[in-house]
Amino acid sequence: MIKGGPKIVDDNLVLCLDAHDAKSYAGEPTTNLISNGGFENNTTSGWSFDPKTNGSFSVTSDDKKSGLYSAKLTNSTSSSIALWKSISITSGQQYTLSAWIKNVSCPTPPYFSFNSGATFNGTSRTGVTAGSDWVYVSKTFTATNTQTTNPYIRTSSSSTQGYFLVDGFQIENKTYSTPFANTTRSATAGWKDLSTNDHDGSLLNGTITGTTH
Repeated sequence: MIKGGPKIVDDNLVLCLDAHDAKSYAGEPTTNLISNGGFENNTTSGWSFDPKTNGSFSVTSDDKKSGLYSAKLTNSTSSSIALWKSISITSGQQYTLSAWIKNVSCPTPPYFSFNSGATFNGTSRTGVTAGSDWVYVSKTFTATNTQTTNPYIRTSSSSTQGYFLVDGFQIENKTYSTPFANTTRSATAGWKDLSTNDHDGSLLNGTITGTTH
């Protein structure tokens, strides 16, 4: 434990804490533009899904990265399935999409894309390298127009059906990802006092951390 008092006046003071410890550090202030990105309401309501004949989208408790539920997406044998929610973006702004992905048995790898108004470094789609265990994916994109856009997660069609899992789906108006927030995480929800004293900490005056997820 590091303690400070009123006699500390050095403007260059650096306080080093473990920002990778999720028990003490919930993450810096942020807003997730994707509502119910953790699928914790145990429903597909609010999401849009194109099954392309025989694809499927459901919420499952059988396997998840965190919480109680994750999304289960089964690919179609006829065309590319798509799962999405509409978000508002501002031209010239950068955003970061992040998610936990587990490719259980899908023959074609998942990928992210947009219908319009945004690009991943100049391209409309970006692949996901997902394995048989949960893999964290973070992709930064630039808004090319001020508009409503649809960020998709999808797979290409395959003659053999299979499925993959998604959890902690998040889009932030940042150039990097932060730990998952179901809606908005305020400054007062940053550092948590693990003692019984309830002296939680806030990140103020441009304080930054060195963590990405």
